[in-house]
Amino acid sequence: MLVADALEVSYGKVEVLRGLDMTVQPGEVVALLGPNGCGKSTTVKSVAGLVSPRAGTLRYDGADIAGMSIRERVTSGITLVAQGRTLFSSMSVEENLLMGAFARSDDDIRDDCDRWLDFFPGLRDARRRPAGQLSGGQQRMVAVARGLMARPSLLMLDEPSLGVAPAVLVELGNAIRQLRDDLGLGVVLVEQDIPFALDVADRVLVLASGRIALEESPDRLRGGEELREVYFGHHASI
Repeated sequence: MLVADALEVSYGKVEVLRGLDMTVQPGEVVALLGPNGCGKSTTVKSVAGLVSPRAGTLRYDGADIAGMSIRERVTSGITLVAQGRTLFSSMSVEENLLMGAFARSDDDIRDDCDRWLDFFPGLRDARRRPAGQLSGGQQRMVAVARGLMARPSLLMLDEPSLGVAPAVLVELGNAIRQLRDDLGLGVVLVEQDIPFALDVADRVLVLASGRIALEESPDRLRGGEELREVYFGHHASI
């Protein structure tokens, strides 16, 4: 599905990605872990078209996407749910979801809106409420639902656990697994919450100094020393 090869990204003179290689297959959840500033968010922004690599290649379903606009990448099946609260706060939940279908012109948009309102707990009852009045966890669910309105085959989530209560995080993890299992979505999960990422992911990539320093299964990393050593040298609980 997605192949990034020798990807290099700089902000001015600051090198962020230094030859990053990454693949994501259909129906696979890949977690990107690593300390702040290691390039996790830059990686998904590069795939989404928000950042332009200065070197390397990006291929999606066999096609070179380097020259594609953001809209073209969305229509090809790539969606990024950005970090933080990115909703239109004065618009209703339903209106926010419909905005996620901006690149579509088919007749099934309303049906998809109803589908995702029912998929995430509590959104159906809140559909008419301004999104800014919802809890942090509910807003995160709305953001993911809005991303799904584009009908992606690759869904990238940048720190979905940020500001989310533990109970809602469990629901979000269940939703990610269901999207993988029922729809065959490929998912890239950028996370700082290591236990959540290890619980949801099929494969883990740990970034350090703009490269992949470690690639393993969650089971191999859980409770061991390898992730601690590569990640920061130590961590209280993994």
